[in-house]
Amino acid sequence: MVLATTGQRPAQLMRAQPGDVQLEDGLWIVRSAKGAPAHTITLNGEMVSAWRAFLAADAWGPYDSSLHARRVHAAGWPKAVRPYNLRHSVMIDALSRGVDLGDVQGLAGHTSPATTRRFYGPLAIDRQRKISNQLNGRLKGVFGPRVVANKRSR
Repeated sequence: MVLATTGQRPAQLMRAQPGDVQLEDGLWIVRSAKGAPAHTITLNGEMVSAWRAFLAADAWGPYDSSLHARRVHAAGWPKAVRPYNLRHSVMIDALSRGVDLGDVQGLAGHTSPATTRRFYGPLAIDRQRKISNQLNGRLKGVFGPRVVANKRSR
């Protein structure tokens, strides 16, 4: 649930230490992974609940992505969907809810906004829809009904 709510990488959860999670302050200091720098995220209520479940299960220690995939698939997760897609869905949902691309970059831990844009920008369908709606009507008179003279009536 920590991965599903925060959108962080499995490797970052695997590297997490008890001192990194500060539930009373609503913060997680996310350690670096895949060349991305360490960063801090603010935890919302769902994220705090996920961390409380993690802590109650004493789930610290090595993270095995294959074992995790087997477990979530056994629990009903679609076989064709990789559990890592949770990360993508968090970032896409953030963009769809109007979160700025730069802020999503921070949440994702990307060093460059170009990385965030490349992976998630084209998938921001709601933002594309908003652009389309804002452009609608700019050629108002071009596509209206036209009167066409009947050749026989001449």
